[in-house]
Amino acid sequence: MTDPEETHLEENRCRCANLIARLQRSIEELRVLRRLVELCIRTNELLLEAEDQSAANDDPDGGVLLSPKRVVHYESMIRSDAFGKCNICFEDEPFDPVGCIHCRQQVGCRKCVDRWYEESCRLCRKQCPLCRHKWGDQPEVLNIFELKLS
Repeated sequence: MTDPEETHLEENRCRCANLIARLQRSIEELRVLRRLVELCIRTNELLLEAEDQSAANDDPDGGVLLSPKRVVHYESMIRSDAFGKCNICFEDEPFDPVGCIHCRQQVGCRKCVDRWYEESCRLCRKQCPLCRHKWGDQPEVLNIFELKLS
């Protein structure tokens, strides 16, 4: 190799190393942000529970508060079209999107996947709707963000 080629190759190696380092930092920042969102949502859930308990304690009749519990779990709040539509209900932005751990593709909304699995059990075909890999005692899926980061 000539000196200009070696220099160019070394520059490209340095650029790649810098890009990989930046990508790793970005991935870690995303993990931290996701955890912060989860903590904020959990805090909100606890505040709503405390509010409901306080309202029940303030009930002059001493009866049970009839309003339904207002706690919303964070899974139902996460929506993303970053990896495509739900392959089961075709929702553009799946709720709590999950992907198969075998084919590593987004399957769809967690609730849709759970319903798919229940029906698959009834038909004795417990498998991924995309790659048809046999699943065990539960759907073998992960949150799509965790799946893509792993």
